[in-house]
Amino acid sequence: MASDATPITTVAELLRVCKLEHIQLTGSTLSKLDALLTEGRPKLLEHLKESGVSKLPERQGLCNRIAKAKREGLLTPAANEVTAVASPAANEVPAVASPAAGTVDVSDADAAAAPPAPSLPPPPPRDSSRPLRVLCLHSFRANGKILKQQMMLTGQEKFFEGLVEFDFLDAPYECTAEDEAKQYDVMKKYFPTTNYGAYREWFNAFDVPKGGTGPPYVTYARCESAIAAVESALKGASPPFDGLMGFSQGGSLAMWIATLQARGKLSPEVPTLRFLWVQSARLPRDHSCKGLYDTPLSLPTFITYVEDDDDVKPHETRALITKIDPPPLIVTRGKGGHGVMPMRAVSAEDQAKIKEFLQAHR
Repeated sequence: MASDATPITTVAELLRVCKLEHIQLTGSTLSKLDALLTEGRPKLLEHLKESGVSKLPERQGLCNRIAKAKREGLLTPAANEVTAVASPAANEVPAVASPAAGTVDVSDADAAAAPPAPSLPPPPPRDSSRPLRVLCLHSFRANGKILKQQMMLTGQEKFFEGLVEFDFLDAPYECTAEDEAKQYDVMKKYFPTTNYGAYREWFNAFDVPKGGTGPPYVTYARCESAIAAVESALKGASPPFDGLMGFSQGGSLAMWIATLQARGKLSPEVPTLRFLWVQSARLPRDHSCKGLYDTPLSLPTFITYVEDDDDVKPHETRALITKIDPPPLIVTRGKGGHGVMPMRAVSAEDQAKIKEFLQAHR
């Protein structure tokens, strides 16, 4: 069987890696499967079912393996690939029998146990006279311009002036009119698309039936393209970004990206991050993250959240905090709901701690 580090160039190789050589996968090329995954996991699952993969755990396993190979840069469809029909030779018996539906965990078996943290290169040298450079990831159905305005209105932009230079990245997916109709009225009132541009999503969560008697699990549509967009922005930055910040869904993605780098699952061309800032976010819930946080993230981090947040519950942010060691700097406020932290609500003592935290990375 091919190792995890072996590039996957054809559907036949994908089936061998997943120990599913007994399957006849009709009407598919690796390029097509890759494109369907980019559109969203439900689309790929539906296509696999139509192509002859009758068992849900097998479809899920194939999806997991494609996504994993794509994240690691090992999905390289052959230029001359033809539509594949894979089946074993007449005298060949699959090395591992296919599991019965409902008896297998939906996550990639290789992701079930957290690998030992690789030794990452140190962050690149920096000019201590310039501000820290931070890439910012907006919330669900917002965009970079909206996050910039939120940070200005809450005093964050002024508070960090001269210390941090913020760059704002737009999610690759632009919301449709149907998506936009579901946006909160308060967002449409204060951040209309006529002034701020289209709303965007990094990913969208769906419950997927597990099969058998198992409960449904959560999958994120388009998470691969979201990760790739952030990876590309980090990789191409000059000077390099020192830190990553995200609010709400962007905070979950920032945590995900930082942990992927810590596990050696981002491109080695991405400079090592110096720190992370998460605002009112939960741990990513996509099933592919199973096992990713078994070993805590060892990256200097500070967390801001609000105790009466009804969108991202405080216990969800606190669960994220437990996955970081050494413990992060935590700044909370009692009331304010789900939003970017207003600096006027932060005590002078906590403001000093934040600036001290950031100065340490200059």
